[in-house]
Amino acid sequence: MNLISVIIPAFNCASTILRTIESVLKSRKKNRIEIIVVDDCSTDNTVDVVTAKFNKLRNEKRRLTVVKSWRNRGAGACRNKGLKLATGQYVMFVDADDILEESAIDELTRVANATDADFVTFRYHYVTDAGTRDEADMLANDREIWDSVLPESKNGVINPHIHSKISKMTNYPWNKFIRMDFARAINLTYSETPVNNDIAAHWCLYSSAKKVALYDRALIYHYVVKGNDQITNLFDQRRLAVFAALSDAEAHVFRSTATISAFYHHFMDFKLNLLKWIYKRLPSAHQELFLTQAMESYKSYGKSEHVYLALKSPRLADQSFWIKHSPANVFH
Repeated sequence: MNLISVIIPAFNCASTILRTIESVLKSRKKNRIEIIVVDDCSTDNTVDVVTAKFNKLRNEKRRLTVVKSWRNRGAGACRNKGLKLATGQYVMFVDADDILEESAIDELTRVANATDADFVTFRYHYVTDAGTRDEADMLANDREIWDSVLPESKNGVINPHIHSKISKMTNYPWNKFIRMDFARAINLTYSETPVNNDIAAHWCLYSSAKKVALYDRALIYHYVVKGNDQITNLFDQRRLAVFAALSDAEAHVFRSTATISAFYHHFMDFKLNLLKWIYKRLPSAHQELFLTQAMESYKSYGKSEHVYLALKSPRLADQSFWIKHSPANVFH
């Protein structure tokens, strides 16, 4: 029997977090869990409802912790704080409105133990209607990547340096089940930026792992509802913090010749697509500063990088060149 640490960043989620906690509790029967809720200075009664729930559960000898931050620092800081407190053999991160499938943690623990993988990644349900869980699937791009990599695996296990396309799946923190000693060894850390704080950890995990297990079943429902105050829907000046998050991620990609060879072209493709996605949604008042910061972000893109990238994708190499010198040509 293993101890699994489940870390939940929380901010103004009193209406959803109890359902999330209940799903975590129902996701295991064979293994022990500790639930660590890190509140990001909520202004509603999130801490009160979680504390009341945990007080009821303590009689069942569960490991339950709620930590309150005294200033709002974002989900990345919450995950880092929770990770420092975690004591399990495995760790996973769950958002405060996510729903785990029944037996999800038991299934993931079984796969992790059987494969000795550094981490297990798994399919998910991406839900845009808060009132339903019907017909939800992964995002189309993630589904295409998954379906192309899985057949090349050996009993569902890959070396991400060989099957590096897997790193282009969306950088979600909640569809990964991570061996704790691996997380400690690589100093797994989330960016403490207001947006995109999960990018660096995603690239750190894939560029550091030697063995990743792909579990071909959707085990979590992730809700992204248009019009609410989720970070996904945030497009004011705070979105420009993406450049700091990308810089954090690049440090992992550029860590060695091996990581550059395996991941650089995928990372640069991811970076370009992310920046295009942001620019299209950014108010015009912030676009000039965005272009200036984009140029700064590509200043290290030199001749050797251009030649290497052109061998993989001439179009990507050309657009990277233009962002360095005249980004309006790419983003307008």
